Amino acid sequence: MRNRIATSPLWDAAAWLGIDETLSGWYWAGKLCNEQYWRRKTVSGVSASFRTTTRAEYLRVETLTDEEPVLRAFLDSLEPDDIVYDVGANTGLFACFAARTLGTGAVVGFEPEPTNCGRAEENLTRNADDATFEMAEIGLSDTDGEAELRINGGLGKGTHRLSGRESGRRTSVSTHRAETLIGADEIPAPDAVKIDVEGAECRVLEGFGKYLSDVRTVVCEVHVDKIREFDDSPAMIERRFEQAGFETEVLMERGMDYHVLATS
Repeated sequence: MRNRIATSPLWDAAAWLGIDETLSGWYWAGKLCNEQYWRRKTVSGVSASFRTTTRAEYLRVETLTDEEPVLRAFLDSLEPDDIVYDVGANTGLFACFAARTLGTGAVVGFEPEPTNCGRAEENLTRNADDATFEMAEIGLSDTDGEAELRINGGLGKGTHRLSGRESGRRTSVSTHRAETLIGADEIPAPDAVKIDVEGAECRVLEGFGKYLSDVRTVVCEVHVDKIREFDDSPAMIERRFEQAGFETEVLMERGMDYHVLATS
């Protein structure tokens, strides 16, 4: 419906008059209200519900950010009692589907951006049945300390990152090595991990240390351009997986970026 409106003569006229953004705001306000600010989605027979008070949140659920093949592969790899990490959880898309798939397992989500982390916790509260869950408002990395997170957009946007040379709003966030948290018994060691961290992939993998070899499945989005801002490369990711005893395959490509499935 939105696409039909956007390509109509009426919409062209609205754009010419400079009121297209206002009309778009009214459209989305009405649509989200009509659906009572929740959106339900089914993937591989698994249904989950998500709070959608913004256009970005709605589209994230409706389109699955064009990553449905990746989500399917991840869900198909899970066992009922798995411990699942969602690293770069955003509003909890992967985390919630994982929680709905698990039986007695647990989901641990990591999201340093505060509003998205809060929404992910709300979504997990709605979707977790037998599975337990925890949302950590931190960024997993290769160091324990603090870093600057570049804020790009509002609730539901997925391009916040720990690096970025562009100007814009930034906030200080806590970073931790997964190895440190696991070794201190603050979180359980994972069986399956999803990573989407806008270029910090190598840092997250290094932060697992010796525990990476014990993970059964990793799904990782490789951001070819953004990874260079960390002085890392896709080859370094492949080498880290190989050192930890994983076999890898490319699940899907999107522009220059691609998703890797690593299995041990």
